[in-house]
Amino acid sequence: MILWLMACQMSPYPDYWPDKSKYPNIKTLEPSELQSRVGGETITLTGNRLDEAVTVVVGGRNAEIVNVDTHSVQFVLPALPAGPEKVAVSIVTENGA
Repeated sequence: MILWLMACQMSPYPDYWPDKSKYPNIKTLEPSELQSRVGGETITLTGNRLDEAVTVVVGGRNAEIVNVDTHSVQFVLPALPAGPEKVAVSIVTENGA
């Protein structure tokens, strides 16, 4: 299974979070490939402006956040149902997703 970072564009809708300088910026995800969907594996997401992370969503399921700082978020992968090889990963902060 491959973890896939996914970005959404909200156009043609108005900006929900007007201050784009506070958006989280994801650079890497380690490991980027998993052997199973059982869950329980600790994943590290790195980037910028991640210190206000409130939720990490993997394949539509909330993950348990175990550590957060400005440049990284560690979370425990939730159990995932059978499905496509690629799974979307998104992060939500108080300032946007």
